[in-house]
Amino acid sequence: MTGQWDSSVMTKEEWEAVYAQKGGYWKWNNDGKRLHARIVSSGVCTLEFFNTDRVLRHPVLVVAAMKTLLAKAQGVGLRLEDVDAVVGPAMGAIVPSYEVTRQINEGRDETECLNAYVMKNGDTMEFRRMRLNRGMRVLIVEDVNATGRSIAATKKAVELAGCTALPHVLMFVDRTASDTIADLKVSALLTHEVKVYQPYECPACKAGSKWVDPKIDGNWEPLIDEAA
Repeated sequence: MTGQWDSSVMTKEEWEAVYAQKGGYWKWNNDGKRLHARIVSSGVCTLEFFNTDRVLRHPVLVVAAMKTLLAKAQGVGLRLEDVDAVVGPAMGAIVPSYEVTRQINEGRDETECLNAYVMKNGDTMEFRRMRLNRGMRVLIVEDVNATGRSIAATKKAVELAGCTALPHVLMFVDRTASDTIADLKVSALLTHEVKVYQPYECPACKAGSKWVDPKIDGNWEPLIDEAA
């Protein structure tokens, strides 16, 4: 059940409420006895975190999110008829990019919009299993942007495939509060600058708080349960 939510276009305030209701947002409560978050892959601590997986597991919310993002992007110049394919980086953007593709195709009679994904290989992204036709115009979709590196690498993979990245990127949450990333116009459900800290400067670490990586299975529930 998704409660009061349906598959219509929703406002920023409504999406903030969705993340809160679904347990998709956590913030440290300044208590050194409570856990805080550290991202092992980058070695940095953060005092708040968005877990979009809590939204992605509700199909009706994914539909609403993509409707909202397509409306936002069209408001800043995206033409759906220009989109030949939609691409997102695995794993987080596979479901959103597929739903964007489905919605674009709903309004088409002949030319089908294709869907594909890229996977990380070291510092780069590459296509696996799915391939694009050279010359295609591609819309990039992401789940959460933290640094912009994943989006830039996805754009590079699109270009190496002989395609053109349309000047737009759709995402659930932009943690950098940027207007553009890799020269792509950002359309996000939520724009929220999240500060990160090296462990030696982290307020939670200084307060004696123990850390967990919220990206590792089983660690999210302890974080949000303690913050409740």
